Amino acid sequence: RVLGHGEIVAGLGAVAAFLRTAEFSGALEGWAIADYRASHAAAQGRFAEAQELTDQAHRLGAALGDTNDGVHALQRWTLARLAGDEQQTSNWQEQVASTSIGQTFPTEAITALDLGDEARARDLVDAWVREVQPLIPEILRYTVAHYVSRLALRLGSGPADAAWAAYLERFPGELIGSDAGLLGAADAARGRFAAVQGDLDRAVVLLEAGHTLHGQLDLPVPLVESGLDLGTVRLRRDGPGDADAARSLLKETARRAEALRMAPALAQANSLLP
Repeated sequence: RVLGHGEIVAGLGAVAAFLRTAEFSGALEGWAIADYRASHAAAQGRFAEAQELTDQAHRLGAALGDTNDGVHALQRWTLARLAGDEQQTSNWQEQVASTSIGQTFPTEAITALDLGDEARARDLVDAWVREVQPLIPEILRYTVAHYVSRLALRLGSGPADAAWAAYLERFPGELIGSDAGLLGAADAARGRFAAVQGDLDRAVVLLEAGHTLHGQLDLPVPLVESGLDLGTVRLRRDGPGDADAARSLLKETARRAEALRMAPALAQANSLLP
């Protein structure tokens, strides 16, 4: 059953209250709590706190071995990307790629794209499709879909777009994520694929739904990301009122990005402003 927005908000509130009041004795229980708190802090733009929490979780989760290292590297890579620290992004990308769970995600292609090397990003995507995509375990497919959708929109095409788009149709109204990362609305990811497939009207509707959910859940980082994507698609559609709506949204998104010190997002918003 797909949860409604109110149920998702209530559920996140209940989890947060539980984590604040519960007492735990096991080290791995402590790892899970710190891991979730790091993810929540990152999604809310509390990056220094998120870094401390993910490092704490990494210390607590030593018994998990490679999984612990992979989750930690992915979280630190995300924080470096959001801040625009290119050297740290590359450093953490190397650590992501050294773990089995990290290799599942197309992070190397995303890093190359962040660094402005689109040709290399496309080559890396092609290699990922051939070598990794067929092996992705079902338990990770849901979160991998978020990264694939963002790559697809940025490149104008992506790895097996039609298959990933069809897969995400199973999750309308849901939030993509786990204790390791609160990534964004499935509707926003569906909207990115719709845009790549040329259905810009549907893309706008879905991205607006995802953007609204991010605001309702008080997740400003996904809100900035979906604001950029929705502004991009509105400008691409260029229908009646789209330019004005995109301008207003991108100005608001730029203000949020600046307040959160998301330098790459701020630069992208300013570059898109008509």
